[in-house]
Amino acid sequence: MTFGLSILWHIQLGWHITGRMRNRNMRAQNGNGPDNKMKGKGRARGKGKVDMGTPVVQNSEPSADDLLQQVIHALPEAALMRQQPQLDPTEWSIRTCHWQHLDSKGGIAICPKTHIPTVLQNVGWTKESVGILTSENPDLLGLRGFPRQEVFCNYSIMAENAERKNVQVRRWLTQLGYGQQVVQKLVGPTVQLYSTMKEMIVKFSPHHQWPIQKMPVNIIVAELSQIVPEHAISDVQPRESVSASFLCHAQFVDELMRSSGRRGIFVKEKKGSSPELELLWLGEESDLTSALKIAEKTKEGLGLAQKRPPDSLTLCNSLSYSRCSIEIRQGAQT
Repeated sequence: MTFGLSILWHIQLGWHITGRMRNRNMRAQNGNGPDNKMKGKGRARGKGKVDMGTPVVQNSEPSADDLLQQVIHALPEAALMRQQPQLDPTEWSIRTCHWQHLDSKGGIAICPKTHIPTVLQNVGWTKESVGILTSENPDLLGLRGFPRQEVFCNYSIMAENAERKNVQVRRWLTQLGYGQQVVQKLVGPTVQLYSTMKEMIVKFSPHHQWPIQKMPVNIIVAELSQIVPEHAISDVQPRESVSASFLCHAQFVDELMRSSGRRGIFVKEKKGSSPELELLWLGEESDLTSALKIAEKTKEGLGLAQKRPPDSLTLCNSLSYSRCSIEIRQGAQT
């Protein structure tokens, strides 16, 4: 009896040890790590436990953006210039080129703002016609003081299927040269448009009891309104001197000009806004009063224009010069 019980106890003890070993082997194969004493379904493993299971293989394929940048950096310079927008050579007064080829010999090019420093170094100081086209105001790009203007021009851009198409864009034309400016050629017939408002200049002469100061707008408007209706005048801009610029309706320009010189107020059209007028110089003995009398008797005259002494009389055009000069002499003799 004693011998038989001893055998049974050894058999049971061997059976339990073999089961625990099997569980450990299964957990090791499945990546569960060593035995955990925490019980219960869904319990988390203890802190500091690291999963030493199957290692994660990283994907070495580059993203679409990275691949695009790699292709761009690998392109030769000729391929990059072929992709850039181009100007229409027939539209400009000087040769067109890429910004990479713009130098002191002259030309115009489309210049991205990131490449402006390079272009300035290549151009330097030159008397040739040099211009660049940018999408931003030159003042925002550090080009203060350079002549500029907004223009509409044609771009030839690279489209799909390696085909080019023309588009019209609005850009800033900045002059980098110190000689003749780059300009656009006129394409098609030229049409003269009549402007109803003319740019004028008024001067309050200090020689005729006007103070040397910046004239207030209300005084300028009040004086001009005595000659023409107030609604015919707009955009009065006083200057630091005794003059001011303003706009006058074209219907009242001649009337305003004929009053020039009265009360020491001289009026003229701004240079470039109309054909230049001829000046007939009066004698040194003529003062403002006698000059106004001569101007009133002159049919072709348009009032007085104050220059350095003596005063001068402004005529309509050169064709009336001899006729008007005779009338002035007759008026002076009587």
